[in-house]
Amino acid sequence: MESENWIPVVGFEGFYEVSDLGGVRSVTREVTQLGPHGETVVRRINSRPLKPTPVDNGYSRVTLKAAALGIKLRYCYVHRLVLEAFVGPCPEGQQVRHFPDGTRSNNRLSNLSWGTPKENQADRQVQGTAVNGDDCHLSKLTAEQATEVRRRLDSGERIRDVARELGMSEGAIGHIKARRSWSKAL
Repeated sequence: MESENWIPVVGFEGFYEVSDLGGVRSVTREVTQLGPHGETVVRRINSRPLKPTPVDNGYSRVTLKAAALGIKLRYCYVHRLVLEAFVGPCPEGQQVRHFPDGTRSNNRLSNLSWGTPKENQADRQVQGTAVNGDDCHLSKLTAEQATEVRRRLDSGERIRDVARELGMSEGAIGHIKARRSWSKAL
């Protein structure tokens, strides 16, 4: 069985811990409160694992709160908690990479690193998780239409004419011609 290393969640030290296997838990602690008759009551809060909630984008998040720190409620992605605790803050211009396996719910430290958006996109290509062509919800064309655009341009039609007819920008049609977009269309 794999050993699990726990360290404090950055900004929530003494309240929550995160593990290198992607777990998050509250920390056992004692809280001093005023009782119903004005007396001081010490209450013990036992450690418990937090259940991550899957989000629509495939990532997992947890809800953290720490009234003593003035934090009522904060939603945190588990992958960010793991990296910030074990590696350090996110460098300027970088984001989380899920590599090598690309599974967004795999929050093990061994599957996470900071990287540039370009590296992240390259990972998606390698893993086969990139959204291209027809799979992209923002796409205005189908693969067949992109193939037809390329055929028309190769036969001498002007970019301007094809763009007007399809209600697209000349730049978008130029990208198809230069194979910067729809590169897999024939």
